[in-house]
Amino acid sequence: MSVYQAGVRLFVSLTVLAAASLQVAHAEDPFFSSSVSIGNLRYRLIDLDPNDGITPGITISGGNWFGSTTLSQAPTLSDYGYNLHTPTVSDGAGYQVGPLGQGSPAATLTPDNSINLTASSTQTSASVTVSSLNVQSASAPAAYGNYDYTTYGANSVTGQYGSFDVTNTSTQYMSSVSRSASVGTVNGDTPQPAVIQLTANTLLIVEGSATLNMSVDRSNLVGSLVSEGGTQLGYPISTPGHYASVFNQSGSGSADAFATIRIGDNLSGVMEAAYFNSTGSGFSLGRSLSYNGDGFSSWDPESQSYVTDSAMTSNSVDTQDWTLSLANLGTGSKTVYLAASVNVDLNQEVSRTETISDVTFTPLDITPAIPEPSTYALMGLGLAGISLAARQRRSR
Repeated sequence: MSVYQAGVRLFVSLTVLAAASLQVAHAEDPFFSSSVSIGNLRYRLIDLDPNDGITPGITISGGNWFGSTTLSQAPTLSDYGYNLHTPTVSDGAGYQVGPLGQGSPAATLTPDNSINLTASSTQTSASVTVSSLNVQSASAPAAYGNYDYTTYGANSVTGQYGSFDVTNTSTQYMSSVSRSASVGTVNGDTPQPAVIQLTANTLLIVEGSATLNMSVDRSNLVGSLVSEGGTQLGYPISTPGHYASVFNQSGSGSADAFATIRIGDNLSGVMEAAYFNSTGSGFSLGRSLSYNGDGFSSWDPESQSYVTDSAMTSNSVDTQDWTLSLANLGTGSKTVYLAASVNVDLNQEVSRTETISDVTFTPLDITPAIPEPSTYALMGLGLAGISLAARQRRSR
């Protein structure tokens, strides 16, 4: 058995930096940063039949890298059909950022001023930088929340009966940021993997390493939350005054980073790497993290359960070496596909309802009316008639 070594190297990296801050912090203070990479890519060939007269070898073609970005800079409240009318920028298109192993100059893509994608024969990357200015917030009238009305009842303070005039205003508030960036050998639904022709009776071994870094600071989210509660207007209304309350508040975020590489002789199967599927003949390194005002929650593969942490920050670094292999045991060349992808996502949102009610009281005059003199005269005539009729009945 003979071993052949060849010198093809490919480095794939993805860096996403999403930054925001509390109102009291500097605008460029990051609250999220993550990077994930597949690097030091190399292959070895092993001759499975030294007596067949075939020299192990491969030829590589295709393998275009494509970048995809998605960003949201403004929230939308869709409950009851109300939308927050603030500028929104979104982009989910794919961009060809360079070939895989073809030796062309680096290509640069800038969908907007916060996202950059680059690629060359030896490196492909994507980066995102978000400041606190990109964490947009807006408000809209809450459904059925803005109206005036009048009701009647007794004043619990004075005991008087009267009218309560109510001015009620409710507002829905939202603050959000969303960023995703990826580089992979797929353009939308069209696969673009590296196509490798492998000689007969040859074992292909592909090796490399993957590194993931993730740092999340919950300070930005916590700084967007307010004290929930206050005084809400009760029913029936009995006390005038000013009522202010905050309720239905929620705040959460999620961060994901994945690196996947996959090799196989089936195109549909190998392209699962573009969707971060770790099953089959492939390798995947990833981390998913969710958080809210109370802490972090993440999946622990060792305990096979979610673990929680009340710390304000979460930092993780993971580096792993990997080896994939595929053998051609036939007498002719075989087509092999190599696909890879790297991806980072960040989503954070805070929403709540704020209500203000002002109640004024007007007492009503319920003093009984004094009858007019003509009314007394009519009453007297009626009583006199009744008395006369009674005497006539007795005289009979």
